[in-house]
Amino acid sequence: ALNNPGTKKPIIVWGPSGSGKTSIMAYLSATARNNLSLTSTSASSLCVIYRFIGITPTSSNPRLLLISLCEHIYTAYDRPVPTMPEDNYEKMVEEFHKALTTVPTQEKPMLLIIDSLDQLLGSPKTSWLPLNPTNNVAVLLSTLSGPYMDYLSANISGGQFHEVQPLSAADGKQILTLMMHAENRTLTKEQEELILAMFEKCPSPLYLKLCTTFARNWRSYDP
Repeated sequence: ALNNPGTKKPIIVWGPSGSGKTSIMAYLSATARNNLSLTSTSASSLCVIYRFIGITPTSSNPRLLLISLCEHIYTAYDRPVPTMPEDNYEKMVEEFHKALTTVPTQEKPMLLIIDSLDQLLGSPKTSWLPLNPTNNVAVLLSTLSGPYMDYLSANISGGQFHEVQPLSAADGKQILTLMMHAENRTLTKEQEELILAMFEKCPSPLYLKLCTTFARNWRSYDP
């Protein structure tokens, strides 16, 4: 969907906590230049700007997040950074939308990735969300179900939403085998069955990763 230059609305990745949304967003931020083609320009010209909300205290503050994004956008395009109305949230929203609208170009389009909207502090603020980007900008957002998801659902067509589904039992077994192989470890049949039984009750990649972290230290005679 991000490859379609006619996509005017953001793409939304959503799902429960621990389902792997941040891993997906991180993968896309790292591989976007090789996998996306927003215009006829070369992939190397694509400007990828991403934020993982909640990673640092400042990233969870809506006002500071907008300041950081604006400064990054202008700098990425070798444009002088204007004086920011740092103490005025509403003015910062205007400055952010102005930067998105006027700075990216057809020769150097931009992919904006913002992970974990639900991690923003305070009551949900929605006026800053870039719901109508220009043809030079593609937007990818992720969130849990909740206020932000409700707002996005009410303002964006359903085709833009991509739910991260729980892993199946077969997926869990395959991933467990691969992760243990990467650690040069092998589980006994009983140990594997124990982990998969626990995974079946909580089929999330994060939980499986935690189980693997413990299991790699097990010995063959451990129960």
